[in-house]
Amino acid sequence: MLDVFSGSGCIGVAAAKHLPNATIDFSEYDPALAEQITINIKQNGIDNQVGLVMSGDAFEQIIGTYDVIFANPPYIDPAGKEEMDWSVIGFEPHLAFFSKEEGLIHAHDIIDNGDKHLRDGGMYYIEHDAHQLPLLEKMIHTSHIKWKYKFLNDQYGQIRFLVLEKP
Repeated sequence: MLDVFSGSGCIGVAAAKHLPNATIDFSEYDPALAEQITINIKQNGIDNQVGLVMSGDAFEQIIGTYDVIFANPPYIDPAGKEEMDWSVIGFEPHLAFFSKEEGLIHAHDIIDNGDKHLRDGGMYYIEHDAHQLPLLEKMIHTSHIKWKYKFLNDQYGQIRFLVLEKP
């Protein structure tokens, strides 16, 4: 498995804790957060399940292929910054929230190029904003990759996760 846009690594750490036979790599842009991932790995006793903790821009250091990739990229349109609560954006780096193309630049890259990082039948789990569903569907339908896909709800019933399966 790969946890990309890892942040503190909580998604990958949780997956490894619940899937003791799985191995996982992490990719995080911020070197300080990559250090925190290493701390979280040790605190959770999953050292033997971790392959690599990489610091770099999303997929730049990824050379292998995976069965599962978790992606929680920045997905908020910078135009929506004024609508966000200060308790959220006042304490987190803006790089973790905002991205170009209406917040979908990373999802667009995954939909158009992400197949090279997955094994056949492999799956992406991508977090997004509920209102982005129509734009994501349009990207999927216009992609050269014929993804199998579905959307999943979060704990509040909002559509927040895109699941892509490599054909």
